Amino acid sequence: MDKYLDPQNIEEIKSQLSEKKTMKDILELVNEIYPDWIITFADKFSTNYPSLTVNWVKTCEKMGSRPAQIMIVDDIIFDDDHKLLQLFGDVFTKTGFSVKSKNHFIPCGRCKSAYPTLSIHQLLKESDNVVPAEWMCC
Repeated sequence: MDKYLDPQNIEEIKSQLSEKKTMKDILELVNEIYPDWIITFADKFSTNYPSLTVNWVKTCEKMGSRPAQIMIVDDIIFDDDHKLLQLFGDVFTKTGFSVKSKNHFIPCGRCKSAYPTLSIHQLLKESDNVVPAEWMCC
């Protein structure tokens, strides 16, 4: 069973979402509907991966927001059965959050920055991004 499928009352939830005044209110709604979706937050990306911060800042500028936090979530699913999950991700992105899957990013236990998993590190390395030679955070 997929715990992130759109619920039957998706239109009611969308209406509730539009009435929320603060990010705290939105977080509470998300946690009520998908209690295990948000895993943790990080304040920044590891300085060993500068392109991640550059891209985040550019995205925020396009959205008219400022970087808030990196939100590490259980899963990100882009299909017609997960429209509510996508909507929540869009709301957070538009307000300055960088929403990342736990399969792609993890929090550093020492500096509390987010850094890519080994597989994403390899992809960044292969695409000529500035990354450390070895997979690491700090």
